[in-house]
Amino acid sequence: MNTPIVSFYCDIKGKTFFSDSARVMEERCEELGIPHYIKKRDYGPHWLDNVRAKPTFLLETFDTLQKPFLWVDVDAVIGAVPDKVDSFTDVDFASVPTLPHKPFRVMDCTHYVGTSPLTRKLLVEWKERCDKQVELAKRKRGCRAGSHGALNRILTSKKYQTELNFKFLPLSYGRGPVIKLNGGGHIRRFS
Repeated sequence: MNTPIVSFYCDIKGKTFFSDSARVMEERCEELGIPHYIKKRDYGPHWLDNVRAKPTFLLETFDTLQKPFLWVDVDAVIGAVPDKVDSFTDVDFASVPTLPHKPFRVMDCTHYVGTSPLTRKLLVEWKERCDKQVELAKRKRGCRAGSHGALNRILTSKKYQTELNFKFLPLSYGRGPVIKLNGGGHIRRFS
């Protein structure tokens, strides 16, 4: 596989769940021969701060790597090499569809990020929307909006439905067996 897996982690409230998950992801990538770019970041003390920072990190990575990559949530389990993305030559952005399948409704655990100017524009808009949610959360306690809703609103907008070369990733890239969203709060290894 030539496309690197990208992720970030930030431990919160003195717990090491996310750094432990990053270590497991790095080990698994090494075992499978997958290039990876997994970085420690500090976007805030709450897990939602880190969820909302996903497009910030993706935009930073887009500008740094200047090549396509596959975002995978750091606590996801990598079961096999997700090499289908190596054939994405003209795809701007790809994600795992939600169930039940709805047009442009996606899970927020795995994203293919291409290199086009439109991809960058999408990341900038996603970041700006999440930044507004951060400001709203500061003013209004209890605002629990993450990055998922903002991304789905962007992808369902007419502009992106007509211009963006979007592709769905296989369900196996979010629901297993290739990549499985963790969601359980426990470190899991592929076995």
